[in-house]
Amino acid sequence: MRNFSSAKYKERALSRRDIPSGDGRSKIDAFFLLIKGQDQETLSNLCETVKDFYYGAEGQNNKRIELTKEEAYMLTQGESVAGKVTLDENNRRAIYDAAYNCLLSGKNLGNKRTPDGRFNCSEWLGHSLLEAKLAGQLAFLSRLDTNKATKLRNAS
Repeated sequence: MRNFSSAKYKERALSRRDIPSGDGRSKIDAFFLLIKGQDQETLSNLCETVKDFYYGAEGQNNKRIELTKEEAYMLTQGESVAGKVTLDENNRRAIYDAAYNCLLSGKNLGNKRTPDGRFNCSEWLGHSLLEAKLAGQLAFLSRLDTNKATKLRNAS
């Protein structure tokens, strides 16, 4: 991430995952709206992180989960994977957390580049997520509605 010259500051910005929510729509809903419709290459690192997260976990019918890239992408797009993963609230949170894990590990959410090769097309997604996290932290410290602050920043 360009805006964080030090890993210390990036880790600090991402460390609070427990900012409380207010109304019925959550920051996770805003996150899924943000990534909805992005192509698989734009979310390729997120898809790999999601695959790794579920690898070997116990899924539906007590079967071990092994997702393909396409199935991991389906989850990022808000779709369940039949016979493997139902996209309930816990799994939505896991994908949301996977996005931050990508960013913490120094990766963008994907590898797609502009036609001239100069910019990563998913860099703005990571920037939006970090800004949303920081907006939520500022709201929390100011005793304002953190969910609203996070959602508004994510949606911009």
